[in-house]
Amino acid sequence: MKCLLSFIFGVLFTVGVIEPYYINPATNIPVTVTVGQGDTLEEIILRLKKEYNDRRDWREIAYYATKANRLGQWLQPGQVIVFEMEAR
Repeated sequence: MKCLLSFIFGVLFTVGVIEPYYINPATNIPVTVTVGQGDTLEEIILRLKKEYNDRRDWREIAYYATKANRLGQWLQPGQVIVFEMEAR
C-alpha cells in the first residue's frame, strides 16, 4: 500500500511540477536598459522580471548582468545595461 501511494504521489508530483517546464520553456531575450536618475539594479531587475515573467531570483539576474556588462559598484545615469531575461 505504501509503495502504491508513493508511486501515485511521484506521478502526480512529476506531472504537476516538472512538466510545465517542458511545455513552456523559457526564451532568452536581451533587453537593453538605460539607467535613470536614482535607479538601482534591484529596481530595474524587479521591473523587468514582472514585464517578462522571469521566474529567476533577481540576484541571479544581477550576477549575470554584472559579469556581462562589467558593472562596478555604482550605476551612473545614462549608463546602458543589457539583461538576458528568460521570457515565458
